[in-house]
Amino acid sequence: MATSCGKSDKKPENLLSKEKMVSILIDVHILESEIQTLRLSRDSSQLLFNTFEKELFEKHQIEKEVYKKSFEYYLEGVKEMEKIYEAVIDSLNYMEKSAETKPEGLKTDK
Repeated sequence: MATSCGKSDKKPENLLSKEKMVSILIDVHILESEIQTLRLSRDSSQLLFNTFEKELFEKHQIEKEVYKKSFEYYLEGVKEMEKIYEAVIDSLNYMEKSAETKPEGLKTDK
């Protein structure tokens, strides 16, 4: 089988769109950040992450295995994954700046 840039030509079944990957990765990074601020032990953090990760996949109406296979597929195409992460970083930066510019009465604890 011929490959370009090391990427498999065969797309996994139920491949998530790049837009869906961006949306999920934004939520994953927010979840990781929130758990990190709790300063729990590594085991407790992992247990908590796994619990909330299930809710995250339910929110996006996908199965973890579909996400993992899609992530691995996009990871093989480095340029595609770079574009996905550029969008994730841009979105997270925008969210952070928006939270910083909200008037004090409108800020939430999240």
